[in-house]
Amino acid sequence: MSTDGVGAPPGRGRRAAGSGTRDRILDAARAEFAERGYLAASVRAISRRAAVDPALVRHYFGAKSNLFAAANDIPAQPERMVAAVLAVPPEQRGEHLVRSFLAIWDNPPGRQRMRALVASLTTQPAELDRFREFLLKEIFGRVVAASGGREQELRASLLVSQIFGLVAVRFIFEAEPLVSTDVEDVVRWVGPTLQRYLDPPED
Repeated sequence: MSTDGVGAPPGRGRRAAGSGTRDRILDAARAEFAERGYLAASVRAISRRAAVDPALVRHYFGAKSNLFAAANDIPAQPERMVAAVLAVPPEQRGEHLVRSFLAIWDNPPGRQRMRALVASLTTQPAELDRFREFLLKEIFGRVVAASGGREQELRASLLVSQIFGLVAVRFIFEAEPLVSTDVEDVVRWVGPTLQRYLDPPED
């Protein structure tokens, strides 16, 4: 991960925590992600831009993935989500992924924000690039890497295709009967497909 970034504003040292610190960090993160993309941006560069200590960024948000989610109003904590998926037995991770993503969307605030995010991705190529890096490397890439095996990038891409197809039909197209199907029924249908991509391919 690159640690290069924008230096602190001239004539200003690092600031202590205060009422506007969290918002200042988020503003700095949005600017840094917009300029450098998700992978090249670093907590150190974001802290310099916000004129705070890097430890303060980690205090408010933890991992960089959580900061990215907060900066984009994504109603989830990616680090916790990935940890939860990896904590279950490998053969159950496909179902757990489906359940986790449906939990984000299956509430009105989350659904509204994610619809807005998907809409913006179709009209803003730079934002699409950042979100692609985030999903493929930070979320699905990490889960596939934990499973091991070959063709990990392809398998991560296939996971994304399944999840986005599911949420598009259920929450954007609102196609019945998928819209009203119970979550656990959806998990039983879709989980095995995701599990196929997670399991290391046979040589």
